[in-house]
Amino acid sequence: MPIVNCKRCGKIFRKTAGDLCAECIKEEGEILETIRAYLKQNPLSSLAEVSDATDVSVEDITDLIQAGMLRLTDFPHMSVECQGCGTPIQQGRYCSRCKELLRTKLADAAKVLKQPTKERESKNKGFYSL
Repeated sequence: MPIVNCKRCGKIFRKTAGDLCAECIKEEGEILETIRAYLKQNPLSSLAEVSDATDVSVEDITDLIQAGMLRLTDFPHMSVECQGCGTPIQQGRYCSRCKELLRTKLADAAKVLKQPTKERESKNKGFYSL
């Protein structure tokens, strides 16, 4: 098992599954429960209101949403921005339109990589030196 730095606190730890040490995993779980308890009592709260009431930064709440640990489907006034276009979304990092665009671009890139080398070079119309 590799030894890495914790993504959150920077401590060195032996990595087993994620990028957080055991202490930060426990702390993250407690933060998540605090947010869920608040949302259960206040389902129409905005992201800023949840942050203010729970003393958890908007960035930390956003990270939990993007990591899929906090789902907002039952909380219509909370959303984060799509990292591709800025559209409000309630889970993940990208909206469905940007996800599809990324899939298409990756599929196109994979097709290009599967082409024989000579065929790819002829399409690039550039000069290469060896």
